[in-house]
Amino acid sequence: MNPPSESVGPSFSAMPYVIYLSCLVLIIILSFELSPSPEGHGTHRQLGFPPCGFLTVTGYPCPSCGLTTSFSYLARGHGIKSLQTQPFGAVLFITLLAIGIIAVVGLVKRIPVSNFIESIVFERIQVLLLVLFLVSWIYKIIIMAF
Repeated sequence: MNPPSESVGPSFSAMPYVIYLSCLVLIIILSFELSPSPEGHGTHRQLGFPPCGFLTVTGYPCPSCGLTTSFSYLARGHGIKSLQTQPFGAVLFITLLAIGIIAVVGLVKRIPVSNFIESIVFERIQVLLLVLFLVSWIYKIIIMAF
């Protein structure tokens, strides 16, 4: 007879946290380095990217239109301007910072990243962010129409 096997929980790996925190630092540095476009979109062009193809072809902003500009405003402490430019950009930037804090805690306490990803709270936050993303896109379409 085999002895009963003990259930083994998920193993800890620092790599997901290190990758996330590295990306977050890069995002924050870029947000400070880029000058927010006064048009409310197009800040990404400073990175050498072309104009938004969706906007060029349709005349309407894409769902992520203004995110880089919004990030750049918020990094400079201009919260109202960030929200006016692209509300989801401000929400996403703050969410990324909050996840950064969670990542540091997870790294220090050696909590497997799967514990966070598999939580029902994480799932609900994703749904909320999706809804806010779509609402912000509608907002961006409206403000760019006038």
